[in-house]
Amino acid sequence: MSGKSYQLIERREDYSNALLQLIELAQQRIEVFDADLTYGGWNSQPVIDSLQTFLARSGRNEFRVIVHDSQALKTRFPRLTSLLQMRNHQTHLAVTTPDAQHLKDSFVLVDNLHSLRRFHSDHDRAALELNAPDTATVLRQRFDELKIASTEDTVSKPLGL
Repeated sequence: MSGKSYQLIERREDYSNALLQLIELAQQRIEVFDADLTYGGWNSQPVIDSLQTFLARSGRNEFRVIVHDSQALKTRFPRLTSLLQMRNHQTHLAVTTPDAQHLKDSFVLVDNLHSLRRFHSDHDRAALELNAPDTATVLRQRFDELKIASTEDTVSKPLGL
């Protein structure tokens, strides 16, 4: 894939397919900013399988997530929680501070080259951009700013007796 590609996404199903396509393109880093990961199929088996394949490909590959609220992930996403626990040396979870909680968009950035952006959390509209370094640079800067406005979080394994 060499040319820049832009696709407008207007349905949840199309968003989920675009997310899967983006994860499968990843070679080094996947960075996600979302309210709570409840949109788009983050806990679906195909997404988890693709994330596992991506992380297993190299010990240097990274999956970084910033959310407003990590409770949904911790309580309703057993597959994703398990992946974050198993691959905790390659995964990072952070929660935004109150100063950033007003942000309503979300995005997935892959290898500083590809992206999937939802324009507002109340709507299904999104854009999938492949081989778009200019867009990726803007999202990279936003992700770095969000890291500053976030605190590290963890997904702990339940204690057994």
